[in-house]
Amino acid sequence: MRGFALALAFAGCLTGPATGADVALVASTGQAPFADPEWPRAGLATEILQEALGQSPDTPQHDLIWQDRESAYPELLAGAGVDIGFPWIGADCNGAGAVTPVCRRFHFSDPLAEVAVLLFTTTAGEFLFRNLSDLDGRTLCRPARHYVSGPSVAAAYSVVEAETPAACFALLTAGDVDAVAIDEFTGVRQLFVLGLTETVVPLPQPLETQTLHAVISRTHWRGTTHLYRVNAGLARLRETGRYAEILDRHLTLYWEEVAR
Repeated sequence: MRGFALALAFAGCLTGPATGADVALVASTGQAPFADPEWPRAGLATEILQEALGQSPDTPQHDLIWQDRESAYPELLAGAGVDIGFPWIGADCNGAGAVTPVCRRFHFSDPLAEVAVLLFTTTAGEFLFRNLSDLDGRTLCRPARHYVSGPSVAAAYSVVEAETPAACFALLTAGDVDAVAIDEFTGVRQLFVLGLTETVVPLPQPLETQTLHAVISRTHWRGTTHLYRVNAGLARLRETGRYAEILDRHLTLYWEEVAR
């Protein structure tokens, strides 16, 4: 499943070992505004997760370790000195997806954030998207390692995977695909970076909405304790309004940066 393929890579890819703190958190770079060492507070998801852990009565000391998002996918959270990975795309572990490998191997926290996946298409074309049936016969480009699931069985569209968002937009402007399926943050930023704001637009109807989570190995000896700490802290942040405050601050900053 796509969420599993997008999992963060840990073993052999860490920028440094844990320093003996109670909890080692691992995130990958290049995921602003959610997780990036160059972003304020290291990103939206990073700040929310750290504050959630800080709500625990016995607040654990933690390390924050970064690794390359482009790394290959090895075994995760096993024997690498790692306790919690984030941000991972959610999996349906309470429904039909409960028997998939990712659900058998990992605990998923309550959502840290949500990401809308939009379709970006050219202003010159006529692309109406209200539901999945409107995609029948269409070809979409999906960048590798980004927040997009695989094609739905409910629609007969095809998917081309490109190495980068820029490569997808190149295929779109060349007329080789009908739309680019990508998360709204990366997509809009690419329009400004590539100078496509006059020729490419996002469609208002989301293709899907992804939730981003912290994950913990089911074999971790304190896995359920860490999961409880994260979920209880997230609930507290929402109750106090702190979650909304963090979310609004990061998203406002992101859109201001994109428009510059």
